[in-house]
Amino acid sequence: MRVQKIEDKIPGLVLNKFNIELLTQRLVTITKWLGNNMSLPVKNIGYFGSSTGAPATFLAASKLSKIIEDGVYDNSIKAIVSRGGRTDLIADTNILKHMNVPSLFIVGSKDDQIIKVNKKTMSEFNPLTKSKMEIIDGASHLFEEEGKIEKVADIAGNWFLKFL
Repeated sequence: MRVQKIEDKIPGLVLNKFNIELLTQRLVTITKWLGNNMSLPVKNIGYFGSSTGAPATFLAASKLSKIIEDGVYDNSIKAIVSRGGRTDLIADTNILKHMNVPSLFIVGSKDDQIIKVNKKTMSEFNPLTKSKMEIIDGASHLFEEEGKIEKVADIAGNWFLKFL
């Protein structure tokens, strides 16, 4: 039996999960809106992106960073967590050299391809960027195994507590 996807059920529905530029623009727009419309100033923002959403977090953080002086950047985004992130979908990896946002990559041990992709992404960061990879033993790309997504939540939460 084939499980029906939502795009199969609704005629004409187009999901934008691979339109990284659109996802990035949405994230930039809502982040700016928060900064301009909250009754209290928003000082510490963290992004969590999974799979195809992860590249948008890095691109948005890059677009929101400001140059203070040559080689030094101020970021309104204070932390990023990528869960099984498809960072190979970042078209221009030069943006990674121009941001300094602490970034955590959470990957399942069964997800060999994403481990390689995320290691490559980490190697392209500005040397000052704090980055770390957490590999969850026995987890696949979607972390569907018992207790694995809870482990993702704990690890991500601790990263945000540290940097936000």
